[in-house]
Amino acid sequence: MNKIQQAEQELAQAWERVKDETEGLSFGETCCKWSAELGESLYPLWKKLGITPTVAHWWMGRYKASKGLKDLHKEKRPNRGSNTFDEIQQTALKLISAGFKALSKQEPENQRLLQAAKDWAHSRLSRTDL
Repeated sequence: MNKIQQAEQELAQAWERVKDETEGLSFGETCCKWSAELGESLYPLWKKLGITPTVAHWWMGRYKASKGLKDLHKEKRPNRGSNTFDEIQQTALKLISAGFKALSKQEPENQRLLQAAKDWAHSRLSRTDL
């Protein structure tokens, strides 16, 4: 018996238990196991057995939650993966200082307002109170 046949047999048994409303989490566990091994090849098996992928993923999510696991999500913006919050925070603080200097030269009459705005933004980004 190859992997596909074994997966099909185990999934069919687990699905029957779910339909009897007795073993949803074990179905989720079985789907997780075969998803890790077969990947995208699992979808045709679900279709063959009459299991909708949304239902299977729901039970997989319930199983993972019961074990304290989380699904990994693909980063929507891969270029953001390298930036940590600290890097972003430091860059934002530099922008505030540069913007303050530029606006101080352009609007010397609004010095108090600019200083207050800079202090407020700096304290928000630094997570400190004024």
